Amino acid sequence: MTIVSTTAQRYPDVTRDAFYLASMSSCIFVWQHQLPVRAWRNQVVILCGAMGYEYTHSHRTVKHLADSFAQQGFVALRFDWHGMGDSPGSELDEGRVAIWLANIASLINHAKANWPGCEICLAGLRFGATLACLTASRLKVNHLLLWEPVVKGRTYAREMTALARFSADAESHQDYIESAGFLMAASTAEDIKRLNLLTESVQVSGSVLIVARDDRPADDALLQKMLADGVDVLQMSLPGYTDMMAEPHDTIVPFSAIDSMVQWLVNSHTEFVEKNSVYPEPVRSLILDSVTPGVLQIQEQPHWYDANRQLFGISSCPAAGCNPSLPAIILSNSGSVHHVGPNRVYTQLARTFAALGYFVLRLDLEGLGDSCKADVARENHPYQPGAVDNIYQAMTYLMEQGIANQFIIGGICSGAHTAFHCALRAVEQNRRSLVKEIFLINPLTFYWREGMSLAIPAEARNLHDAAYYRQSIRNLEKWKKLLTGNAETGYILRYAVERIQRLVQEQMKSIREILFNQQSQLATDFTRITDQGIRIQFLLSSGDPGYDIIKSQARRRLRKGIANHVMALDVIEGADHTFSRKTKRDQLLAVVSDRYRNLTSDN
Repeated sequence: MTIVSTTAQRYPDVTRDAFYLASMSSCIFVWQHQLPVRAWRNQVVILCGAMGYEYTHSHRTVKHLADSFAQQGFVALRFDWHGMGDSPGSELDEGRVAIWLANIASLINHAKANWPGCEICLAGLRFGATLACLTASRLKVNHLLLWEPVVKGRTYAREMTALARFSADAESHQDYIESAGFLMAASTAEDIKRLNLLTESVQVSGSVLIVARDDRPADDALLQKMLADGVDVLQMSLPGYTDMMAEPHDTIVPFSAIDSMVQWLVNSHTEFVEKNSVYPEPVRSLILDSVTPGVLQIQEQPHWYDANRQLFGISSCPAAGCNPSLPAIILSNSGSVHHVGPNRVYTQLARTFAALGYFVLRLDLEGLGDSCKADVARENHPYQPGAVDNIYQAMTYLMEQGIANQFIIGGICSGAHTAFHCALRAVEQNRRSLVKEIFLINPLTFYWREGMSLAIPAEARNLHDAAYYRQSIRNLEKWKKLLTGNAETGYILRYAVERIQRLVQEQMKSIREILFNQQSQLATDFTRITDQGIRIQFLLSSGDPGYDIIKSQARRRLRKGIANHVMALDVIEGADHTFSRKTKRDQLLAVVSDRYRNLTSDN
């Protein structure tokens, strides 16, 4: 069994294993957390994660929750719902609710088959808690933990619809709801609206814990329903929910809440027993159908890409084999989002590249996603100091596996920053044959320094505002707001002054560059990279500051690079920083497919 030991002081002995589990006519991606000893508490905890944007934001906390249960002697299973994360399928597939319930049932059957006689605890977060509760009303389980459950599906569907309408650039769709970059088919929304936990009766032989957030009055309707049904149920309000659900780079793991939940289950299992396991080698690869004409299937599998098995990634490639003339592609984390990428776009990018014949590794840098980090204080930081080292470790791993000897490196935001500095290292170490190309998607900075903003660095703020006002000037409602005195005129005036100053500075830079051949650091580094035969591909959103950063600091170098075919630029009109709208993600995938299909034909 392939395992990895966590190095965090909280979980010194926990091991983790990644595999695929059959579920209905497809499968799901699963993580198994446990202690590497035979003594255990004879209970498997199945963690049913949140949905949509809450899935991405809470990923870090759910991982810590699984580790915490494992450290106390339980086996913990966490997974990606079908159509989400690393699992196959699409959010817009039909019959979502039935399939999600089948996912939980498959995990229960897996637990009972591999640990005969074990007890089952279903632990769910948000809508995952709803599905866990519904499962417990259909199948007998021993314990049930519901963390801020969605009691009424109609309320949840209304929240998602409101969130979709709240977006500044919301689009109306009849077939699906798009909230914060995630999709819900209209048919799924209708199925969810019919769910109501107050009409269900759970079959729990042990106890139930309902965990409410402590920053607002708790709803005790579900508690009262279960008490009326004679269920041994406890409800408590625990801290940390809001920080857990913050933007991925701002999340704070609510360890106090986690400890309370784990202790609740420990209290029901005070004794360890000898593990009676019948554990066959799990399935390590996934075969899925490709949506690309001419490509029948794609294979995916998990990898540990370092000697200590602490650095994690997932590969995608044609099931029939990669085109040997093509370089392998490595996708580096976007911000603090794990390897599926914001709005699942890395999963989609990897499968698009694989359909063109490429081997693709979307990885987690040390301290991000499912990779571990010895320095837990630095965990979750988007700009990890060892990022470039990690990419070179991944390249070494793939070369040792005989997969590739040349690479394309890319990513969104901080992933673009990492790719850029990988190319610079190749130049500095005279390893230009190793890196064939970098593709940079919406970089916010090319030179990260400690203390810079993780949102929009100061160097990009004025450029970000410029893009915003370029769009606003064509918006009649914005003009009405200005003319009626409802706009922030003070900020607008400050922006105007700063913008004029920046334009003057840019003109002076251009004059110095022409007269004295003085280049910015960025222009110089672009030249260093392309002079070594490493191509640079820019994929930029029109409203993102990355395009303006490049134009303000390296406009002439960009023009020359495009003219000499050592640089390429594609702009996605109307897209935001992480392509949170489906139509813009589709455009991004179409551009990538066209660009890299041409590269395939060149080879």
